[in-house]
Amino acid sequence: MSTWSEPISHVWAVAEQANATNMNQYHAANINATMHHIVRKMASEPLVASSTLQNDDHLKFPVNANSTWYVWLCLMWHQTANAALKVALTFPSGTITFGRTGLDAGAASLRTDVTSSGTPFTAYAPTSGGAYPDTSGVVFADGIIDMGATPGIVQVQWAQNSATGTTTLHPGCCLIAQRINP
Repeated sequence: MSTWSEPISHVWAVAEQANATNMNQYHAANINATMHHIVRKMASEPLVASSTLQNDDHLKFPVNANSTWYVWLCLMWHQTANAALKVALTFPSGTITFGRTGLDAGAASLRTDVTSSGTPFTAYAPTSGGAYPDTSGVVFADGIIDMGATPGIVQVQWAQNSATGTTTLHPGCCLIAQRINP
């Protein structure tokens, strides 16, 4: 993995001449200085009978040290058994306030927050009667990540709550992140 450095935006001077070298350099610096990431899952990813969190193949993005990010996650899933779904985000250092929002029937709360890297939250669980009313669905989660002094990768992890059947995340799942301070 390459080292991530803090970008510096460039403001063009009135008399400054643009050429191929500085145009590419300054254009890249300006894009990085106002950074946001949109990551889309391009292929189905099945998980068979496993409650161990695994790194998602697509849903991840690089972050700078000492930066703050707003992150929004959308997962489209399908299950063949009553396995449910749990989700976590990992990152090198810092703090997080992140959780799901959803419309699970019978759920005690519409928001479940986590406050540390790698701590899973239940993205889909049975209703108060213990039944799984759906075999597929959409889960939304969002939150704030305050990065510590170590740059690296924010990674989505997911697994079944109970190791049974097959749970699949589908193409079109997405992770959107907007840096809200340097």
